[in-house]
Amino acid sequence: MSSTHINQPTYSSALFVTLDNYIQTYSQDRMTKINDKWMNADVDSDFAKLKPTDSVKVTKLVKTGTAYKIDYARPLKSFSDKKIGPHHYRLTIKQLGRQYQNYTPIDDTYDTAASWTNFTINTKPYFSGFADWGLD
Repeated sequence: MSSTHINQPTYSSALFVTLDNYIQTYSQDRMTKINDKWMNADVDSDFAKLKPTDSVKVTKLVKTGTAYKIDYARPLKSFSDKKIGPHHYRLTIKQLGRQYQNYTPIDDTYDTAASWTNFTINTKPYFSGFADWGLD
């Protein structure tokens, strides 16, 4: 979260694997241009209207335990991928576990809860999560 705006997250680049087997990436520069605090996916949100920085068709996806190996034919912008061979690149995503945190104010009411998932993409650490507050 940004230290200057408590409700405004600070984005890094983003990556999505779509249901129709594409990887879509969004650069940090592009992510900072949206005014969507929670990356809502409804049709009218700024994030839903944002065009990806890059998109590539997935040629193979293998899940082993909590790791995913995603293969595709050309390098991605905004993410460091691993070249396996000619026209063969790979992202390895490893889920490292989910974290939970409750924040209780002085009057002992359940006021805020946060959860996030830690993972790596080709050994670089990332996380994805959310926080809810005002839950009395």
